[in-house]
Amino acid sequence: MGDKPRLSVASSTGLKGAAAATQFKRLFNQPSISSLSNHEDSREERIELENLLGTEDLEKLRSQGFSEDKVLDKEEFIEFLRHTLNRGSDKDYDELFECVDVTKEGFISWDKLATYLMLKLYDNDDREKASSVPNWKSGKNLLNAHRDSIKRIQHMDSFSRYISISKEGTVCIYNDEMQLYKTFKAATESCKMRDLWITDFVLMTNVNKVAIAYTSKELIIYDMTSKLELSLAYRIVGIDATPYCLDYWSDSENPNDAILSWGDVKGNVHAILFNSAIIALFERPPQQTNNAAYTRVQLEDIANGNYKNASYLTYHAHTEWTRQVKYVDHLECFISCSTNTKTALVFGWMDKSGLTVRV
Repeated sequence: MGDKPRLSVASSTGLKGAAAATQFKRLFNQPSISSLSNHEDSREERIELENLLGTEDLEKLRSQGFSEDKVLDKEEFIEFLRHTLNRGSDKDYDELFECVDVTKEGFISWDKLATYLMLKLYDNDDREKASSVPNWKSGKNLLNAHRDSIKRIQHMDSFSRYISISKEGTVCIYNDEMQLYKTFKAATESCKMRDLWITDFVLMTNVNKVAIAYTSKELIIYDMTSKLELSLAYRIVGIDATPYCLDYWSDSENPNDAILSWGDVKGNVHAILFNSAIIALFERPPQQTNNAAYTRVQLEDIANGNYKNASYLTYHAHTEWTRQVKYVDHLECFISCSTNTKTALVFGWMDKSGLTVRV
């Protein structure tokens, strides 16, 4: 409506705040319609004048017609609108005055006019919303290859794909329209397929890897290849209790710094802290040949400091299973939860060394 400064109608009607003023202007900011008295535009049904007033019209009314908080009687009101507006007739002005002057005092103020227009336009807006029919899209039938509970669904930003993994080890890849792209199994050599039980998985986005937790008390980290297939990279074994939930965090400013954390069925929280994740999560031990398909990592070796690029910490947080764990960067702490009322939510702060936690 031009570059003129807008008048604060909200304060005149008792409404407070920028939100009220914005809403008021939104209701009035509609396309102008030709004059009602134009005989070329004959209408069977009369359009009320207040529905045709734009923001500029209201500014003129406020600054010129009702300047210095004065009031207008019917004749003054009609005379002013006749010379100011380019729409409407004397009959329209008369009817608008009667609608505003509900107490029949014979005069109206800007407060009364603004309040009436506000209520009228709100009512019109509510009726329009009630009469509009939502344009719902028809439901989609999605192919489902999972045969048990789905543990998690995550979006792989670097591939523009979704990934889901279920309890029995089925991995499904979907496109952005949730259409099934491919499916395969995330098996482990430590148990047969019929005994396979996955408890959780998490994407390691900064290194294009996927970490999966198994009831066989191991964490397996896979490379996600360009063909969207899982290639086994690391097997973390020697875990005391079954890992139940996973979380992964990486530093957006320094992607080499990352934390893989998990909670187990004994109420513990564990974390592996990486300091050169982009180069390698774990360096290959000397006794292992370079021809090995993957690196087998003992959790005890990490705890004993045998790996220069990874360290390990753990603490007891709950008396029940740790149901979920999350590392919160801005608090520099772990948050975990369980179903026990006394330890339902536990915060664990790392000390400066990053090897101990204060609960």
